[in-house]
Amino acid sequence: MMPGNPLLWSLPGVIKSKNEDADLVLVFAQRKQFTRKKLYDVLRKRYPHAEIIGCSTSGQINPRGVDDSGIHIAALHWRKSRIKALSLAVPSMEASYSVGVSVASTLSELPHLKGMLILGDGLKLNGSEFVRGIRSVAPDAVLTGGLAGDGFDFKESVVMHNDTVGSGRVVAIGIYGEYAYVKTGYGAGWKPYGPPKIVTRSKKNVVYTLNDEKALFFYKMYIGEKHASNLPGSGLYVPFAVLNEDGSIKVIRTVASVNEADGSMTFFGDIEQGSKIAFARAIDDSLVESAGEAAAGLASDTIVDGDEFTLCVSCVGRRLVLEDNTRNEVLSVARNLPSAARISGFYSYGEICSVENDADEGLHNQTMTLARFGETALPDRG
Repeated sequence: MMPGNPLLWSLPGVIKSKNEDADLVLVFAQRKQFTRKKLYDVLRKRYPHAEIIGCSTSGQINPRGVDDSGIHIAALHWRKSRIKALSLAVPSMEASYSVGVSVASTLSELPHLKGMLILGDGLKLNGSEFVRGIRSVAPDAVLTGGLAGDGFDFKESVVMHNDTVGSGRVVAIGIYGEYAYVKTGYGAGWKPYGPPKIVTRSKKNVVYTLNDEKALFFYKMYIGEKHASNLPGSGLYVPFAVLNEDGSIKVIRTVASVNEADGSMTFFGDIEQGSKIAFARAIDDSLVESAGEAAAGLASDTIVDGDEFTLCVSCVGRRLVLEDNTRNEVLSVARNLPSAARISGFYSYGEICSVENDADEGLHNQTMTLARFGETALPDRG
Protein backbone atom coordinates (compact mmCIF):
# COMPACT_ATOMS: atom_id res chain seq x y z
CA MET A 1 0.00 0.00 0.00
CA MET A 2 1.08 3.55 -0.62
CA PRO A 3 1.18 5.45 2.68
CA GLY A 4 -1.52 8.10 2.87
CA ASN A 5 -3.42 6.82 -0.15
CA PRO A 6 -5.24 3.53 0.53
CA LEU A 7 -6.74 3.44 -2.96
CA LEU A 8 -3.37 2.71 -4.56
CA TRP A 9 -2.10 -0.83 -4.51
CA SER A 10 1.33 -1.78 -5.83
CA LEU A 11 2.76 -4.96 -7.34
CA PRO A 12 6.46 -5.73 -7.68
CA GLY A 13 7.72 -5.23 -11.19
CA VAL A 14 9.67 -7.38 -13.62
CA ILE A 15 12.92 -6.62 -11.83
CA LYS A 16 13.08 -5.85 -8.12
CA SER A 17 14.24 -2.26 -7.94
CA LYS A 18 13.62 1.11 -6.39
CA ASN A 19 10.55 3.09 -7.41
CA GLU A 20 12.67 5.62 -9.25
CA ASP A 21 13.97 2.86 -11.55
CA ALA A 22 10.54 1.91 -12.91
CA ASP A 23 10.27 2.19 -16.70
CA LEU A 24 6.55 1.50 -17.03
CA VAL A 25 3.60 1.77 -14.65
CA LEU A 26 0.29 0.10 -15.54
CA VAL A 27 -2.86 1.53 -13.95
CA PHE A 28 -6.21 -0.31 -13.94
CA ALA A 29 -9.34 1.00 -12.22
CA GLN A 30 -13.02 1.77 -12.61
CA ARG A 31 -13.68 4.82 -14.77
CA LYS A 32 -14.61 7.13 -11.89
CA GLN A 33 -11.18 6.62 -10.31
CA PHE A 34 -9.50 8.31 -13.27
CA THR A 35 -11.32 11.54 -12.42
CA ARG A 36 -9.29 11.85 -9.21
CA LYS A 37 -7.31 15.05 -9.77
CA LYS A 38 -4.25 13.99 -7.81
CA LEU A 39 -3.92 10.50 -9.28
CA TYR A 40 -1.22 11.40 -11.79
CA ASP A 41 0.64 13.63 -9.32
CA VAL A 42 0.82 10.81 -6.77
CA LEU A 43 2.05 8.31 -9.34
CA ARG A 44 4.57 10.70 -10.89
CA LYS A 45 6.05 11.51 -7.49
CA ARG A 46 6.52 7.84 -6.72
CA TYR A 47 7.68 6.81 -10.21
CA PRO A 48 9.52 9.90 -11.52
CA HIS A 49 10.95 8.38 -14.72
CA ALA A 50 8.25 5.90 -15.79
CA GLU A 51 5.78 6.02 -18.63
CA ILE A 52 2.41 5.80 -16.86
CA ILE A 53 -0.38 4.17 -18.85
CA GLY A 54 -3.72 2.64 -17.94
CA CYS A 55 -7.40 2.31 -18.69
CA SER A 56 -10.83 1.93 -17.18
CA THR A 57 -11.99 -1.63 -16.66
CA SER A 58 -14.85 -4.03 -16.06
CA GLY A 59 -12.94 -5.42 -13.08
CA GLN A 60 -9.30 -5.39 -11.98
CA ILE A 61 -7.32 -8.63 -11.98
CA ASN A 62 -4.87 -9.31 -9.15
CA PRO A 63 -3.18 -12.46 -7.79
CA ARG A 64 -6.16 -13.13 -5.50
CA GLY A 65 -8.84 -12.86 -8.18
CA VAL A 66 -10.86 -9.87 -9.38
CA ASP A 67 -12.44 -6.83 -7.73
CA ASP A 68 -14.09 -3.54 -8.59
CA SER A 69 -12.52 -1.21 -6.06
CA GLY A 70 -9.30 0.69 -5.74
CA ILE A 71 -6.63 1.55 -8.27
CA HIS A 72 -4.38 -1.34 -9.19
CA ILE A 73 -0.88 -0.60 -10.41
CA ALA A 74 2.08 -2.64 -11.61
CA ALA A 75 5.53 -1.08 -11.82
CA LEU A 76 7.93 -2.66 -14.32
CA HIS A 77 11.66 -2.22 -14.87
CA TRP A 78 13.88 -3.81 -17.52
CA ARG A 79 17.61 -4.08 -16.89
CA LYS A 80 18.83 -4.54 -20.47
CA SER A 81 15.92 -3.50 -22.64
CA ARG A 82 14.11 -0.26 -23.43
CA ILE A 83 10.59 0.96 -24.12
CA LYS A 84 8.96 3.73 -26.15
CA ALA A 85 5.48 5.15 -25.52
CA LEU A 86 3.02 6.70 -27.93
CA SER A 87 -0.56 7.93 -27.51
CA LEU A 88 -2.99 9.12 -30.15
CA ALA A 89 -6.56 10.35 -30.46
CA VAL A 90 -9.05 8.21 -32.37
CA PRO A 91 -11.02 10.79 -34.40
CA SER A 92 -13.70 8.29 -35.45
CA MET A 93 -14.44 4.57 -35.60
CA GLU A 94 -13.67 4.71 -39.32
CA ALA A 95 -10.15 5.96 -38.53
CA SER A 96 -9.25 2.84 -36.53
CA TYR A 97 -7.14 1.31 -39.32
CA SER A 98 -5.15 4.49 -39.95
CA VAL A 99 -4.55 4.93 -36.20
CA GLY A 100 -3.13 1.40 -36.14
CA VAL A 101 -0.84 2.27 -39.06
CA SER A 102 0.38 5.36 -37.24
CA VAL A 103 1.08 3.45 -34.03
CA ALA A 104 3.05 0.72 -35.81
CA SER A 105 4.95 3.16 -38.03
CA THR A 106 6.19 5.15 -35.05
CA LEU A 107 7.05 2.18 -32.84
CA SER A 108 8.82 0.38 -35.70
CA GLU A 109 11.34 3.19 -36.12
CA LEU A 110 13.65 1.70 -33.45
CA PRO A 111 15.53 -1.60 -33.97
CA HIS A 112 14.87 -4.89 -32.20
CA LEU A 113 11.13 -4.37 -31.66
CA LYS A 114 9.95 -7.43 -29.72
CA GLY A 115 6.39 -6.49 -28.92
CA MET A 116 3.71 -3.87 -28.41
CA LEU A 117 1.49 -3.41 -25.37
CA ILE A 118 -1.65 -1.53 -26.41
CA LEU A 119 -4.62 -0.06 -24.54
CA GLY A 120 -7.50 1.50 -26.48
CA ASP A 121 -10.95 2.95 -26.03
CA GLY A 122 -13.40 0.06 -25.82
CA LEU A 123 -16.33 1.93 -27.35
CA LYS A 124 -14.81 4.25 -29.99
CA LEU A 125 -12.20 1.98 -31.55
CA ASN A 126 -12.80 -0.86 -34.03
CA GLY A 127 -10.27 -3.27 -32.58
CA SER A 128 -10.16 -5.51 -35.65
CA GLU A 129 -9.41 -2.63 -38.03
CA PHE A 130 -6.92 -1.18 -35.56
CA VAL A 131 -4.98 -4.45 -35.36
CA ARG A 132 -5.06 -4.83 -39.14
CA GLY A 133 -3.53 -1.38 -39.43
CA ILE A 134 -0.72 -2.39 -37.08
CA ARG A 135 -0.18 -5.64 -38.94
CA SER A 136 0.15 -3.83 -42.28
CA VAL A 137 3.32 -2.19 -40.95
CA ALA A 138 4.64 -4.60 -38.30
CA PRO A 139 3.48 -8.11 -39.29
CA ASP A 140 5.84 -9.92 -36.93
CA ALA A 141 5.58 -7.91 -33.72
CA VAL A 142 3.97 -9.63 -30.73
CA LEU A 143 0.81 -7.77 -29.76
CA THR A 144 -0.87 -7.69 -26.37
CA GLY A 145 -3.26 -5.49 -24.41
CA GLY A 146 -6.95 -4.76 -24.64
CA LEU A 147 -9.84 -2.36 -25.02
CA ALA A 148 -10.86 -0.37 -21.97
CA GLY A 149 -14.03 -1.35 -20.12
CA ASP A 150 -16.74 0.55 -18.30
CA GLY A 151 -18.02 -1.98 -15.80
CA PHE A 152 -21.27 -3.36 -17.23
CA ASP A 153 -22.53 0.08 -18.30
CA PHE A 154 -21.05 0.45 -21.82
CA LYS A 155 -21.32 4.26 -21.63
CA GLU A 156 -17.73 5.57 -21.71
CA SER A 157 -14.27 4.08 -21.41
CA VAL A 158 -11.06 6.03 -20.85
CA VAL A 159 -7.36 5.58 -21.49
CA MET A 160 -4.48 7.16 -19.56
CA HIS A 161 -1.02 8.21 -20.73
CA ASN A 162 0.85 10.20 -18.13
CA ASP A 163 -1.21 13.31 -17.36
CA THR A 164 -3.66 12.80 -20.24
CA VAL A 165 -6.85 10.82 -19.54
CA GLY A 166 -9.85 10.61 -21.84
CA SER A 167 -12.06 8.65 -24.17
CA GLY A 168 -11.37 8.20 -27.87
CA ARG A 169 -7.68 7.44 -27.34
CA VAL A 170 -5.10 4.69 -27.65
CA VAL A 171 -1.74 4.31 -25.93
CA ALA A 172 0.96 1.89 -27.05
CA ILE A 173 4.29 0.78 -25.64
CA GLY A 174 7.03 -0.63 -27.84
CA ILE A 175 9.44 -3.05 -26.14
CA TYR A 176 12.93 -3.30 -27.65
CA GLY A 177 16.21 -5.12 -27.26
CA GLU A 178 18.00 -8.37 -27.91
CA TYR A 179 17.28 -9.58 -24.38
CA ALA A 180 13.62 -8.52 -24.24
CA TYR A 181 11.13 -11.35 -23.88
CA VAL A 182 7.42 -11.07 -24.76
CA LYS A 183 5.30 -14.17 -25.26
CA THR A 184 1.52 -14.39 -25.54
CA GLY A 185 -1.20 -17.00 -25.32
CA TYR A 186 -4.94 -17.25 -24.78
CA GLY A 187 -7.69 -19.59 -23.70
CA ALA A 188 -11.29 -19.55 -24.89
CA GLY A 189 -13.15 -22.63 -23.69
CA TRP A 190 -16.30 -22.00 -25.75
CA LYS A 191 -17.94 -24.75 -27.75
CA PRO A 192 -19.85 -24.28 -31.03
CA TYR A 193 -23.51 -25.25 -30.76
CA GLY A 194 -26.12 -26.02 -33.38
CA PRO A 195 -25.82 -26.15 -37.17
CA PRO A 196 -23.34 -23.67 -38.72
CA LYS A 197 -24.61 -20.69 -40.69
CA ILE A 198 -23.05 -18.55 -43.40
CA VAL A 199 -22.63 -14.81 -43.04
CA THR A 200 -24.21 -13.80 -46.33
CA ARG A 201 -23.94 -10.04 -45.78
CA SER A 202 -21.65 -8.09 -43.47
CA LYS A 203 -19.55 -4.96 -43.38
CA LYS A 204 -16.64 -4.95 -40.97
CA ASN A 205 -18.19 -5.53 -37.52
CA VAL A 206 -21.84 -5.35 -38.63
CA VAL A 207 -23.59 -8.58 -39.67
CA TYR A 208 -26.79 -8.07 -41.67
CA THR A 209 -27.80 -11.56 -42.80
CA LEU A 210 -27.16 -15.20 -41.97
CA ASN A 211 -28.19 -17.69 -44.65
CA ASP A 212 -29.81 -14.69 -46.41
CA GLU A 213 -32.13 -14.08 -43.43
CA LYS A 214 -31.86 -11.15 -41.02
CA ALA A 215 -29.16 -11.96 -38.47
CA LEU A 216 -31.16 -10.67 -35.52
CA PHE A 217 -34.06 -12.98 -36.40
CA PHE A 218 -31.83 -16.06 -36.22
CA TYR A 219 -30.22 -14.87 -33.01
CA LYS A 220 -33.46 -14.12 -31.17
CA MET A 221 -34.89 -17.46 -32.21
CA TYR A 222 -31.88 -19.21 -30.71
CA ILE A 223 -31.60 -17.37 -27.39
CA GLY A 224 -35.34 -17.32 -26.67
CA GLU A 225 -37.85 -14.62 -25.81
CA LYS A 226 -36.56 -13.96 -22.27
CA HIS A 227 -32.99 -13.18 -23.34
CA ALA A 228 -34.10 -11.47 -26.56
CA SER A 229 -35.92 -8.83 -24.52
CA ASN A 230 -32.66 -7.94 -22.74
CA LEU A 231 -30.46 -7.41 -25.79
CA PRO A 232 -27.76 -6.28 -26.27
CA GLY A 233 -26.67 -7.05 -22.69
CA SER A 234 -27.85 -10.66 -22.81
CA GLY A 235 -25.75 -11.15 -25.95
CA LEU A 236 -22.67 -11.39 -23.76
CA TYR A 237 -23.87 -14.83 -22.69
CA VAL A 238 -24.19 -16.19 -26.24
CA PRO A 239 -21.36 -15.03 -28.54
CA PHE A 240 -20.73 -16.04 -32.14
CA ALA A 241 -18.04 -18.58 -32.89
CA VAL A 242 -16.36 -17.89 -36.24
CA LEU A 243 -15.33 -21.29 -37.53
CA ASN A 244 -12.41 -22.70 -39.46
CA GLU A 245 -13.05 -25.03 -42.38
CA ASP A 246 -12.73 -28.06 -40.11
CA GLY A 247 -15.40 -26.73 -37.74
CA SER A 248 -13.00 -25.65 -35.00
CA ILE A 249 -13.29 -22.15 -33.53
CA LYS A 250 -11.18 -19.49 -35.22
CA VAL A 251 -12.25 -16.58 -33.03
CA ILE A 252 -15.11 -15.55 -30.73
CA ARG A 253 -17.16 -12.43 -31.40
CA THR A 254 -19.47 -10.75 -28.85
CA VAL A 255 -22.61 -8.72 -29.55
CA ALA A 256 -22.13 -4.98 -29.01
CA SER A 257 -25.52 -3.71 -30.22
CA VAL A 258 -28.53 -4.69 -32.31
CA ASN A 259 -30.62 -2.79 -34.83
CA GLU A 260 -34.29 -3.69 -34.70
CA ALA A 261 -35.05 -1.64 -37.82
CA ASP A 262 -32.85 -3.52 -40.27
CA GLY A 263 -32.25 -6.72 -38.27
CA SER A 264 -28.48 -6.25 -38.11
CA MET A 265 -26.08 -7.02 -35.27
CA THR A 266 -22.89 -5.13 -34.41
CA PHE A 267 -20.00 -6.98 -32.76
CA PHE A 268 -16.86 -6.11 -30.80
CA GLY A 269 -14.72 -7.15 -33.77
CA ASP A 270 -15.13 -7.76 -37.48
CA ILE A 271 -16.85 -10.79 -39.02
CA GLU A 272 -16.06 -11.18 -42.70
CA GLN A 273 -18.79 -11.82 -45.26
CA GLY A 274 -18.73 -15.47 -46.24
CA SER A 275 -17.61 -16.63 -42.79
CA LYS A 276 -19.08 -19.76 -41.29
CA ILE A 277 -20.41 -19.16 -37.78
CA ALA A 278 -22.15 -21.04 -34.99
CA PHE A 279 -23.53 -19.87 -31.68
CA ALA A 280 -21.19 -20.61 -28.77
CA ARG A 281 -21.75 -21.76 -25.24
CA ALA A 282 -19.64 -22.57 -22.20
CA ILE A 283 -19.85 -26.09 -20.83
CA ASP A 284 -19.09 -26.91 -17.19
CA ASP A 285 -15.70 -25.48 -16.21
CA SER A 286 -14.41 -25.11 -19.77
CA LEU A 287 -13.72 -21.37 -19.44
CA VAL A 288 -11.71 -21.80 -16.25
CA GLU A 289 -9.84 -24.79 -17.61
CA SER A 290 -8.95 -23.01 -20.85
CA ALA A 291 -7.43 -20.09 -18.92
CA GLY A 292 -5.26 -22.45 -16.88
CA GLU A 293 -4.16 -24.32 -20.00
CA ALA A 294 -3.12 -21.06 -21.64
CA ALA A 295 -0.99 -20.17 -18.60
CA ALA A 296 0.59 -23.62 -18.55
CA GLY A 297 1.51 -23.20 -22.21
CA LEU A 298 3.32 -19.95 -21.45
CA ALA A 299 5.06 -21.45 -18.43
CA SER A 300 6.47 -24.31 -20.52
CA ASP A 301 8.99 -21.86 -21.95
CA THR A 302 11.57 -21.46 -19.17
CA ILE A 303 14.05 -19.08 -20.81
CA VAL A 304 13.06 -16.01 -18.76
CA ASP A 305 15.97 -14.95 -16.55
CA GLY A 306 14.99 -13.56 -13.13
CA ASP A 307 11.69 -11.97 -12.15
CA GLU A 308 8.87 -11.62 -14.63
CA PHE A 309 5.38 -10.20 -15.09
CA THR A 310 2.24 -11.56 -16.75
CA LEU A 311 -0.50 -9.27 -18.03
CA CYS A 312 -3.96 -10.86 -17.96
CA VAL A 313 -6.76 -9.38 -20.07
CA SER A 314 -10.08 -11.21 -20.03
CA CYS A 315 -13.53 -10.27 -21.32
CA VAL A 316 -16.49 -8.68 -19.54
CA GLY A 317 -18.64 -11.36 -21.18
CA ARG A 318 -16.67 -14.14 -19.54
CA ARG A 319 -17.12 -12.43 -16.20
CA LEU A 320 -20.89 -12.34 -16.67
CA VAL A 321 -21.01 -16.01 -17.61
CA LEU A 322 -18.66 -17.11 -14.84
CA GLU A 323 -20.28 -14.94 -12.14
CA ASP A 324 -18.95 -16.17 -8.75
CA ASN A 325 -16.58 -18.50 -10.59
CA THR A 326 -14.66 -15.55 -12.07
CA ARG A 327 -12.09 -15.69 -9.28
CA ASN A 328 -11.31 -19.27 -10.25
CA GLU A 329 -10.43 -18.19 -13.78
CA VAL A 330 -7.76 -15.87 -12.41
CA LEU A 331 -6.51 -18.37 -9.84
CA SER A 332 -6.27 -21.02 -12.55
CA VAL A 333 -3.90 -18.72 -14.42
CA ALA A 334 -1.85 -17.90 -11.32
CA ARG A 335 -1.45 -21.57 -10.34
CA ASN A 336 -0.05 -22.50 -13.74
CA LEU A 337 2.52 -19.72 -14.06
CA PRO A 338 6.09 -19.86 -12.68
CA SER A 339 6.36 -19.02 -9.00
CA ALA A 340 8.44 -15.93 -9.87
CA ALA A 341 5.65 -14.46 -12.02
CA ARG A 342 3.57 -11.51 -10.87
CA ILE A 343 0.18 -10.93 -12.47
CA SER A 344 -2.15 -8.00 -12.98
CA GLY A 345 -4.70 -7.01 -15.59
CA PHE A 346 -8.34 -6.25 -16.24
CA TYR A 347 -11.67 -7.36 -17.68
CA SER A 348 -12.15 -5.63 -21.00
CA TYR A 349 -14.38 -4.88 -23.99
CA GLY A 350 -11.94 -6.71 -26.28
CA GLU A 351 -8.61 -8.49 -25.94
CA ILE A 352 -5.54 -7.83 -28.11
CA CYS A 353 -3.34 -10.90 -28.41
CA SER A 354 -1.34 -12.26 -31.31
CA VAL A 355 0.02 -15.79 -31.34
CA GLU A 356 2.27 -17.66 -33.74
CA ASN A 357 0.58 -18.77 -36.98
CA ASP A 358 -2.48 -16.65 -36.17
CA ALA A 359 -1.25 -13.14 -36.91
CA ASP A 360 -4.43 -11.94 -38.61
CA GLU A 361 -6.63 -12.58 -35.57
CA GLY A 362 -5.16 -10.26 -33.00
CA LEU A 363 -8.49 -8.96 -31.66
CA HIS A 364 -10.45 -11.39 -29.50
CA ASN A 365 -13.69 -11.47 -27.54
CA GLN A 366 -14.62 -13.79 -24.69
CA THR A 367 -11.04 -15.01 -24.14
CA MET A 368 -8.49 -14.88 -21.34
CA THR A 369 -5.36 -13.48 -22.97
CA LEU A 370 -1.93 -13.55 -21.36
CA ALA A 371 1.38 -11.83 -22.05
CA ARG A 372 4.56 -12.85 -20.26
CA PHE A 373 7.22 -10.13 -19.96
CA GLY A 374 10.81 -10.51 -18.86
CA GLU A 375 14.37 -10.77 -20.12
CA THR A 376 16.56 -13.64 -21.20
CA ALA A 377 20.09 -14.49 -20.11
CA LEU A 378 21.31 -14.54 -23.71
CA PRO A 379 20.48 -12.20 -26.60
CA ASP A 380 18.01 -13.30 -29.26
CA ARG A 381 19.95 -13.51 -32.51
CA GLY A 382 16.85 -14.44 -34.53
